Amino acid sequence: MVYTTNQVLYIPGSGLKTVKYNFLLKVEVKQMKSFRIILLLLFSFLLLDHNASAVGAELYGQILYSDGWPASNVDVVFEKNKDPIKTDRFGFYSKDLDPKEYNLKVKGKEKRIFLSPRGTRVDFRITKD
Repeated sequence: MVYTTNQVLYIPGSGLKTVKYNFLLKVEVKQMKSFRIILLLLFSFLLLDHNASAVGAELYGQILYSDGWPASNVDVVFEKNKDPIKTDRFGFYSKDLDPKEYNLKVKGKEKRIFLSPRGTRVDFRITKD
């Protein structure tokens, strides 16, 4: 950066010259640095938001029997997924997947859903065997 100078001072004994520069120019340079920092932060947040949506979204929900009790240890099968996930003892399940359309199967019941980038909840009611 180039500063316009008003005076050059010599400090005796230090061997240093100090430059007094225009006060208005100093303020302008500080404002420019602040603008660069704000612009950098703005672009960083935009990049983080873009990458976050590409990583995956959460598909979650609860499987209940028709009488309202949780269905524990039940397989939730995702389209073209060889490894189903199991519900916990309260009937809840959760999986991180890419945002797109899926077919979910739970004990013969099937639902076609679209997984939102922010996550989607899908609940099932099934009958006891």
